[in-house]
Amino acid sequence: MKAVIFDLDGTLIDNEWIYDRAFCAVLKNLNISCEQLNHTPGIGVRENWEKMAKELNLSQDPRDLTKQTQDFYLDHLDEIKLRKGAKDLLHDLKRRRIRIGLATSTVAAVAGEVLSVAHLANLFDSATFGDEVEHKKPAPDIFLKAMDKENLLPRETVIIEDSPAGVEAGKAAGAFVIALKTDWFTRDQLFRADQIATNFAEVAKLLHRDHVS
Repeated sequence: MKAVIFDLDGTLIDNEWIYDRAFCAVLKNLNISCEQLNHTPGIGVRENWEKMAKELNLSQDPRDLTKQTQDFYLDHLDEIKLRKGAKDLLHDLKRRRIRIGLATSTVAAVAGEVLSVAHLANLFDSATFGDEVEHKKPAPDIFLKAMDKENLLPRETVIIEDSPAGVEAGKAAGAFVIALKTDWFTRDQLFRADQIATNFAEVAKLLHRDHVS
């Protein structure tokens, strides 16, 4: 193992519930019940609105709905929480001189604000954002680009993800994938991962195993 690439939303930080509120707020502005919300974590805000616009037969431009959602989210950045053990793991990887990458479906402008608030920006050797690739997760593009930035082969890379879309993207990229089990998805939904951990202490132990590192 030469590098570990992390997802951001839902993985390093506990924030999917804020996105849920953001999507709900935009729906309410359209006089649509939040019960009709079908937000899929991991695939990107615009991609969610493109999907929901078809499902709900919306006339609004998904780009406008995306901006409204992102604006709500940015207004509530003070509520995001770094997952317990996340920063300890990042520092441990630094000490072991293992490269650390970030690959998130979130666009750079929004993710940059999150990284700043969470004090994570200086811990990554490289970062790849959703607006750098044409196809977001579950397509492998973002992980392939992240590996390319570090001159990595898939077999040299471990990916940490929390969503089925992210796990699928990591496996499609050819990497070893560890899924972080959160309240948003069941183990069955994360079945394609090579390993499943329930917290970052377990992730750290897995990254010290011979068959991974």
